[in-house]
Amino acid sequence: MDHILPLLQPEDHVLHVQFVTGIFRSLLEQPIPNHEALASQAISHLKHVEDLVLHASFYRVLGYFYTYRDNLAKGVQTLTKALEVAKSAENIDEQGRILNMLASAKWSVAEYAAGLALVIEARRLLQLSGNFQEEAKSLWIEAGFHRKFGAYQYSLLLLWRARERLRLCDTHMLKSEYAEAKKIHVTIAQNTSPEQDMLRHAYALLGIAQIDITLGTTGNDVEQTLSSAKMMLSHMVYDAGVKECEMSIANLHLAEGDLLTAKPVFQTCLQWSWGKEAEVSSYCLQQMADIRRWKLANLSWCTSYLVERFSFSKDMKVTQKNLFIVALEGFTSMDIHRNRADCMLRLGQIMEKRGDLEKAETLWMDARPLFERSLQGKEVAGLNTRLAVLREAKTKSNIGEDLLIEYLSMQDESNNHSEGK
Repeated sequence: MDHILPLLQPEDHVLHVQFVTGIFRSLLEQPIPNHEALASQAISHLKHVEDLVLHASFYRVLGYFYTYRDNLAKGVQTLTKALEVAKSAENIDEQGRILNMLASAKWSVAEYAAGLALVIEARRLLQLSGNFQEEAKSLWIEAGFHRKFGAYQYSLLLLWRARERLRLCDTHMLKSEYAEAKKIHVTIAQNTSPEQDMLRHAYALLGIAQIDITLGTTGNDVEQTLSSAKMMLSHMVYDAGVKECEMSIANLHLAEGDLLTAKPVFQTCLQWSWGKEAEVSSYCLQQMADIRRWKLANLSWCTSYLVERFSFSKDMKVTQKNLFIVALEGFTSMDIHRNRADCMLRLGQIMEKRGDLEKAETLWMDARPLFERSLQGKEVAGLNTRLAVLREAKTKSNIGEDLLIEYLSMQDESNNHSEGK
C-alpha cells in the first residue's frame, strides 16, 4: 500500500508551499536547519502554482523571516518581490500587510520619512480590505514614526485607536509619564508568561526595569529583572532585544556610579548596531552624550545639540537663556513634562540671578506640577524649598532684595555642587 499511494496521489504543490510557509511563520524564534534549501524547494513548487496570492503570501513570510533573522537587505528584497506579486494579483490585503513590513524595515535603518509614507499607504489599503487587525498594526507602526518626529499627542491618538498597549507605553515613557507607562508594563507582565508569549513578557520586564532606573531605583532587584528579560530574548535569538537589555544594565551601572563597567558596554552596542538598528544606536549615543551622568558638567545632551541650531541664526545671540527658551518651546510642543520642568527650573534660576524674582517664582510654580507628573520627588522637594525661602524673604521688609538674590544664588551653587557628586 505504501508503494501504491504515491501513484494514486500526484504531488500537491499548493500543499507543499503552504507547509513550508507555515514552517517559516511558526519557527521565527527557533533555528530552522537548511532554511535556504527549504525556501528553494518551495520556490520550485511555486512554478506549478497559479494562485498569485499564495505566491505573495509565501514571499511575505519569507521576507519577514530574513528581516527578523538580521538579514535586512535580503528581507527587503524578498518583501519587494512579494509586493510586486500582490499588486499583480490585485490583492489589497496582501499589499497592505507587505507594506507594513517594508515600513518596519525602513524604521530599522532610520529612514523615517520613507517608512511613514509606506505605512500610510498600508493603512489606506487595509481600511479598504476590512482587515482590522492589520490596520491596527499600521496605526501602531505609524504612531512610532510620528513619535520619532516629536508628534507625541498625535502618536497617542493613533495608539489609542490601535489599542496597542506596548507602544503606547513607550510614548508615555518619552513624555515622562512614568506612572502610566509602568502600569501598562506591569499589566502586560501579569497577563503574559514566558511559555505563552515570551517576547511581550520579556519586553514588559525590560520596560519596568527601565522606568525604575529612570526614577532612581537601583540594586539587585532591577538587575535581576533585566537579566530575566535578557535570558528570554537570548533564547529567542533576538539580538536587538538582547542589546537593549545589555544597554539597560549598563545604564543601571551608570546610575550607580560604575562608569568603568558601563562605558565599554555602550561602545560595544554602538559598534554592533551602527547602520542596522537605529534605535539601539540612538540610545547608546544619548547615554554617552549625557555628560551630566559622566560627571563632566551640568549640561544635558539636548542643550548641547541645540547649540547647532543657533549656529544657523546669525542674528541671534547665543546665551544660556536663549538655549533654555528654545529647548522649552520644543519640549512644550512635544508635551514632555520632565524636560519642560527642567528648562523652567533653569530659567527661574537665571531670572533669580537677574533680580526678576516674580518671574522666577512663576517659572518655579509652573515647573512643580510637571515634576510631580513625572514622579520627580527630589526636584519637587527642592522647588518647595526654593519657593518657601523666596516667599518668606519677600514678606520680610527688613530683608533687602539684593540679600535675597545673594542667598538664593548660594543655594544654587550648593545644589549644583551636590548634583555633580
